[in-house]
Amino acid sequence: MSHFTSRLQRAGRCLRVIGIGTIVGLVSTCVGAAPLPVDYAETVLHSFSGFDGARPTGELVETDDGAVLGTTSSGGTSGNFGTVFHIDADGRHTVLHEFAGSDGANPNAGLVRGPDGAYYGTTGAGGAAGLGTVFRIAADGSGFANLHSFGDADGAAPASSLMLASDGNFYGTTFCCGSISTSGSVFRMTPAGVVSNLYRLRGGVDGSGVYAGLVEGPDGALYGAALTEGGVDNAGTVFRVTKAGQFSVLHTFTATGGGSGPSGGLLFGSDGSLFGTTAYAGPAASDFNRGGTVFRLAPNGSLSVLRGFSGDANGGLLFGGLSRAANGRWYGTTFSGGSGNGVVYSLANDGSDFRRLYAFRGTPLAANPYAGVLESRTGDLVGTSFAGGQAGMGSVYRLRPFTPAPTVSFASAALDTPPANLRGDSVTTIGVTLSYAPTSTVTVPVTVGGSEPASRYRVSPAGSVTFAPGQTTANITVTVTAPALLQCERTIELTLAPTATALLGPVPTATVTIRTPAPLLTRLLCGRQQP
Repeated sequence: MSHFTSRLQRAGRCLRVIGIGTIVGLVSTCVGAAPLPVDYAETVLHSFSGFDGARPTGELVETDDGAVLGTTSSGGTSGNFGTVFHIDADGRHTVLHEFAGSDGANPNAGLVRGPDGAYYGTTGAGGAAGLGTVFRIAADGSGFANLHSFGDADGAAPASSLMLASDGNFYGTTFCCGSISTSGSVFRMTPAGVVSNLYRLRGGVDGSGVYAGLVEGPDGALYGAALTEGGVDNAGTVFRVTKAGQFSVLHTFTATGGGSGPSGGLLFGSDGSLFGTTAYAGPAASDFNRGGTVFRLAPNGSLSVLRGFSGDANGGLLFGGLSRAANGRWYGTTFSGGSGNGVVYSLANDGSDFRRLYAFRGTPLAANPYAGVLESRTGDLVGTSFAGGQAGMGSVYRLRPFTPAPTVSFASAALDTPPANLRGDSVTTIGVTLSYAPTSTVTVPVTVGGSEPASRYRVSPAGSVTFAPGQTTANITVTVTAPALLQCERTIELTLAPTATALLGPVPTATVTIRTPAPLLTRLLCGRQQP
């Protein structure tokens, strides 16, 4: 497995830490305590080779025992039709099912757990008519069944996950096609696998091409998004459909305003608003294909862009949807931006406080995630990447949060000795800082050098500087004994050394320049270089 550590400062949540890199729980309140920085260590749990699957585009789902299940859109040994896979808590990968075409092909979405404990998913192609399927499979790979093959009359090419609703039925969408509707549909499937259409999108004002999944609202209705059409910009729509099939458009996107191409699923916030993403455009995008937005659709129908993306270091192209963090924030991913391989980001519940959490590094690590990210029970972030991995065919990655050692730094890089005191000594105080308050004692070695003879000064404390728990500042004093009236300038250099409990900050060296009491005479003695 490959590892890479990303140095980031993420404030906003307090963590209870035992040692470096071990997070044992979230602290619900942080009164009187500054939040600790959080870094992420990337581990590639599995690199797809093609024979065991390739190009995963769907979200992962976590099982009761800490394993994750997912799909690959292609690969396998049965004709490049994709797979269903299992990765246990120790990172061991198992192919649970290889699609053969007749039983489905090319699953683009993740799985959802049913009331019977089995997992349900869709394929975008294959089946009896070659137009996609709905299937069921157990977590151990047993009991695979093709529950429904889409035909000409009930839509085709489902590209999203199913949603298990409060009435015990599954609901989903198809992307396109069929003789009745070429713009996608919303369907219902009973636990027995009986599929019926709720609504067939007509294109135009309805929108077209439903790539995102559905979410059930507090009112029991279903909410979703169409990828294109809807208005003059063909930028897509957000819609509502009741379980009786009554359809209404809640919002029509405009490319330069709210973004274009909502392809990730919607989620409800605590205020009753819908939150989602668009893949393209938006107010921050100078290039249509480098943009994307995170948006909020209020209950009154007004849409606000919470974050616009431009393909820069903070990401671009939001194909995946949002997910909810345990601390109430939103998580998301971008396909591009960062260092070119996409990023993981988070926002506060109201869309403020954007943070880029991690920038993917590319092969042999993960690259270009199509799907969103899942926060596991252990607090790790896990997901799939469309590219990257050892073979460049995609991966399953884990981002593990940890608290890094604080950084230590001098408050100033250059100081001059002040005038001598009554004893004839010149005392310089040098500040030393830690980037955050430690939970245990931190001792940092300090070496001393420079052109001033060691016999003419003393440093206190000598050899190291120590920070008690909770302490972020300390002082070192340099005392020059009776500076000579006439001598060329000399220096004393103090250098901090990194340890396992403190890393070097931006100013690891401080230079004290010894100024003489008679600078004009010193200039004559030592030359023009003296002040």
